[in-house]
Amino acid sequence: MKIAIYPGSFDPVTLGHLDIIRRASIMFDRLIVAVMHNQNKKPAFTAEERVEFLKRTTADLPNVEVESFDGLLADYAKQKNACAIVKGLRAVSDFEYEFQMALANRKLNPELDTVFLMTSAEYMYLSSSIVKDIAVHGGGVADFVPEGIMQDIVRRIRKGRVKMATLEELINRMYDMVQDAKGIPLAGEKCIVERDHMLDMLDELREALPNDLQQAQEIVAKRSEMLASGKREAEAIRRQAEEDARQMVSETEIVVAARRKAKGSTGQCRDSGS
Repeated sequence: MKIAIYPGSFDPVTLGHLDIIRRASIMFDRLIVAVMHNQNKKPAFTAEERVEFLKRTTADLPNVEVESFDGLLADYAKQKNACAIVKGLRAVSDFEYEFQMALANRKLNPELDTVFLMTSAEYMYLSSSIVKDIAVHGGGVADFVPEGIMQDIVRRIRKGRVKMATLEELINRMYDMVQDAKGIPLAGEKCIVERDHMLDMLDELREALPNDLQQAQEIVAKRSEMLASGKREAEAIRRQAEEDARQMVSETEIVVAARRKAKGSTGQCRDSGS
């Protein structure tokens, strides 16, 4: 029996994913759709929700199974006695990374091959991140996700249960992902990270950036206003000090003049007494 694994985050599953699943299910006796579970990543949907969505979506495909896993894909494939990993390619730019991953997996598991399937033309632009972005902003996603789970996805996202991570959280998670990544044999300091995970994090980073920038701009604006207010108060104090100084100088001049006049008067009185 030829067993293949189609791994991914599926956050959420799209019609592009389903297209690959249906085509791969024809090629192999058994296809395991593996939902990757990574502690360093905070997906929009839990692993359990993504598995459920996939099971409902592939219910009409008897040789397709859905599971979640955590760890090295090469080890997971060995546990399942899989002979191949299925990967969908949306563009030529995907190939270089997937080619490196295929070589690394083959190094870790010599019995494992990778089968690349070009996505259908109508889904070349489609990604889970695009679906989430459209849904968050109130757009329709009927053309992007399976009909049976569309309402669940939209309801889940629009209820605000999908929360944006802060820049600091995202950067920390990306740092942890790289720190915990497995090294590539005979490749020096190079390591293996899941491309889908990293791309999803970068999408979250792109979405979180405007929020953080806005907060930063508000903080700068408040501090600028405080600084301007402080400058105005300092200027008012300076002017008052100058006015007080002038007043003191004026009073001092008056006192000096009065003393001089008093001294002159005293001298005249003495002269008259003589």
